[in-house]
Amino acid sequence: MSEERIRFTFNPEKALEALVWVARQWSDISFYYMVKVLYYADKEHLNRFGRPILGDRYIAMEHGPVPSVVYDMLGRDSFLEPDLIAKIEASLEFGTGRPPTLRAKRDADMRFFSRTDIECLQNAVSRFSRMTVSRLRALTHQEAAYAAATLNGEMDYALMVEGPDRDRRLADIRETARAVAI
Repeated sequence: MSEERIRFTFNPEKALEALVWVARQWSDISFYYMVKVLYYADKEHLNRFGRPILGDRYIAMEHGPVPSVVYDMLGRDSFLEPDLIAKIEASLEFGTGRPPTLRAKRDADMRFFSRTDIECLQNAVSRFSRMTVSRLRALTHQEAAYAAATLNGEMDYALMVEGPDRDRRLADIRETARAVAI
């Protein structure tokens, strides 16, 4: 019997603030780079501190990992709460080019973040801001969680945990995942 998939409690307000923070650091960031920055920031935070920053469900899409609800937020999908859509539109400017881009209309509300959240977000922005799309796509496709998922299927957080003490850290993450505040 396989273990139950690790789940975290997603906070859409914190996700919006993360979008704003990243878009403030990297003006005109494409949706593609945004979702990859968030994935790698979440993965780094999970490995270093036992929880992701956002806790969204990651989907293995054709071009790599995508945070599910954040993707819906970027698309301002009609099934989202109207209040959330209004907050998104008040916070972010959406470019209409190909690929679509984002700019922050305001500063992020830093009360949503820990020091380590910002450290991992900054690390991901710094790491990927100069990387080509083709290189980033190749990198994401090498991720164990991505490779193990079916196309358009959910990725397993357990496969994002790496390192020599993986089993111990994974046991701790499994024990605390649902209760941890994101």
